[in-house]
Amino acid sequence: MIRLRALFACGLRRSAAARLLLAGAYKRVLVAGGATQMDRDLVLTDLANSTGYYRVSPADTPEAELRFAEGKRFVMARILHHLRMPRELQQQLEDAARQEQLTNTEEGDL
Repeated sequence: MIRLRALFACGLRRSAAARLLLAGAYKRVLVAGGATQMDRDLVLTDLANSTGYYRVSPADTPEAELRFAEGKRFVMARILHHLRMPRELQQQLEDAARQEQLTNTEEGDL
């Protein structure tokens, strides 16, 4: 599984080129066909990060926010359920998504 941080130098990951790469990966995976393994890795990592699948809501999260967060996590859980990835790949996805969250904090969202 690729780590998105490895694709662009620090500070350039949130560039127009990065956004185009991610948009193209989504298009190839979901619509156009011809997706590469890197495309699939990018999309899965982005989905895991953007749904907050590996994050925990704080105990004081307002109910409406909590329901929304759980709904996003449910979508990712459904995708992973159907993929039935080996544990090693699941761990790599978790690591990549967590790294993306750290980078979002440092550099902003992609």
